[in-house]
Amino acid sequence: MIFYEEKHAKILLESGFTSFMDYEDLSILAKYFKYIGKNKTQIKKSLIEFCEKYNPYFNEVLSRGKIDGALRSCEKFGLRLAIDIPITNHELDIIKNCGDYKRQKILFVMLAIAKYFKYNNTRLTPKKNNKHDDDFYVNYKLIDILKIAKINVSKVERRDIIYDLEQSQLVTTIKNRDGGTSFQVNFIDENSEPVIIVDDMDDIINFYPFYCSKCGKETNKAKRHDLCEECYSKNRSKERWY
Repeated sequence: MIFYEEKHAKILLESGFTSFMDYEDLSILAKYFKYIGKNKTQIKKSLIEFCEKYNPYFNEVLSRGKIDGALRSCEKFGLRLAIDIPITNHELDIIKNCGDYKRQKILFVMLAIAKYFKYNNTRLTPKKNNKHDDDFYVNYKLIDILKIAKINVSKVERRDIIYDLEQSQLVTTIKNRDGGTSFQVNFIDENSEPVIIVDDMDDIINFYPFYCSKCGKETNKAKRHDLCEECYSKNRSKERWY
C-alpha cells in the first residue's frame, strides 16, 4: 500500500521503478509532476525521460498505453499527501470489545485505512449523486491488512475472523466487479472525542495500545499472556493457593 504519494514519487525519481514499467509508479509520477507545476506536455516528456533512464529496453510506442493512462490519471486525481487520522473514544471502545487481540488489531487497521482514504480523497471531480458518499471502505486484500496488523494466521482463522466481524456488523465484505473483495467499515463515530492520532500510516499498528483482557487497563503486551502485571500476579496467586 502506498499512503504517501509525494514521498513515493521522490523515491522513484532517485531509484527507479518498484517493478518493471509499473503502472502505479507512472501514475503517481504523473500526479507528482502536475503537483509541482508541469503542464500535460511537460508531464509526458518527464515520464518518458524517467522510463528511458530506468528501463534500458523502454519503447515509447509499445508503452504508449501506460504513458497515456498515467496522463489521464493525473487529470482525474490529485497527489495524495500526508494527513493525520483521528481515532475517537467510541471507536476505540468498539474495537476493544470486538474479540481477541488479533481481531482488535485487524479492526484498528481497517478503521485507520478507511478513514485515511475517505478524508484524503484526491478525486478532482467528485461523482454526482453518489449514494456511497458517506461510506468508509478498505479497498485492499485481507492478506495486505494482516501484514499491516503484523498478524500471521491460517486461512481457516482468516475466514473465522471475517465471519465474526461481519456477524457483529462492524464490517461488511463487498464483492468487486473484478472478482476481488473490499471491506466496508460500519462503526465510524466522528462525533466522539479523538483519543489517538495516527500520524504515520506506514506504521499504523504501533498506534494501537494493548489492554488487559481481565480488567481492561492499558498495558504492555506480555509474551505469554494477555494480562496486566497486577491481574497476572493475582491470577498466579490463586493458582498457587489451589
